[in-house]
Amino acid sequence: MCTAGTAEVDPATVPKSRDWVLRTVGALLSENTDTGKKRLAAAGREADPVRRVTRLADSLIWLDFLVQDAAAHP
Repeated sequence: MCTAGTAEVDPATVPKSRDWVLRTVGALLSENTDTGKKRLAAAGREADPVRRVTRLADSLIWLDFLVQDAAAHP
């Protein structure tokens, strides 16, 4: 997988807590929206509120990174 700046990221090196975000966003951006939507729905049904909050925080951190990276590499 590549970032907006075209740097390759090996999914195996991504911390497990961020793996969900990477795979979900990757599915949505690659137009595999069914898989992305299923992953989002499953996250919303997560029984553990701490895991739900962790995923939300990780999502916001990754979104911030992607927006900053895209702005730096128009």
